[in-house]
Amino acid sequence: MSPSASSPEADALDILIAQEQSLFDAFQLRRTNADGTSAAAVTGALALAGLTATAAQTIKHIDTTYAWAVTIVLAFVFVLALAARFYAGLHVQLTRRSLRLTSRSLAYSDALADMRGYEKGPRQDPVEARRLALVLVRCRADDAQSIAEAKERWAASVMVALVVGVVMSVALGLTIIS
Repeated sequence: MSPSASSPEADALDILIAQEQSLFDAFQLRRTNADGTSAAAVTGALALAGLTATAAQTIKHIDTTYAWAVTIVLAFVFVLALAARFYAGLHVQLTRRSLRLTSRSLAYSDALADMRGYEKGPRQDPVEARRLALVLVRCRADDAQSIAEAKERWAASVMVALVVGVVMSVALGLTIIS
């Protein structure tokens, strides 16, 4: 006899599933914040690069070599920020047909396949369905955590590089003023 849909074990699994979903949501917020940081860095780098290029072209006594160095640092910030937005946290997966980048881990893909296999099978045990759902949601939360942490590390690197670019831009500005 299989446990009913409202057994203590099923209730406990429902609580665990809800907790894992809450963790997933929290990690998604962290990822969104890191993406926002990277977007702000792109905006700042483009603005500073534009100001630097304009100053290098219009002011006669400016050190153009230094201005180009500032522009190159800011271009590096731009590329790093784009990588943080679009590449950080992705997994490389080899399939039979291709190599691809995905946000899904192999554990998540396996759990999803198990869940879909259960749906097609003859079994109708609600507790087993919840166990499969818990594994799937837990893998999803783990993937979200991994992506959020990677994006946060990349965003921190982007901000350090942007600070270097800002300091270089300020130094360039001080040479213009004096």
